[in-house]
Amino acid sequence: MQEDEVLKIAIAETSMIVRSGLALVLKRIQEGMIGLIKALYECVRFHKPEILIVNPSFTGYFDVRKFKETPQNAGVKCIALMCSVADQGVLRNYDESLTIYDDADTIREKLMLRMTAQ
Repeated sequence: MQEDEVLKIAIAETSMIVRSGLALVLKRIQEGMIGLIKALYECVRFHKPEILIVNPSFTGYFDVRKFKETPQNAGVKCIALMCSVADQGVLRNYDESLTIYDDADTIREKLMLRMTAQ
């Protein structure tokens, strides 16, 4: 990923506080260079995000395994947003995980690592 490219990220989180906070951190990381797309299904259908950040407890609304098996979602990196302790088995279908305790540098490193590991 080039520094001048806009990274499209969708956030699937039911908590407005967590979703808004993560969106703010992501905006600050690239000082406005990251395009945040909020509506999950519209995002996936129309904007083709490179990274989808989703809370694994978003079950019933989102199945990461099925999402990744869909041809139009090929190449989308799925990152788990951990707001609480979860079974590691839940995370096996995700490409990476973030916690609500990660600082901006850790988040940046994890995002860049996933984008370069294509």
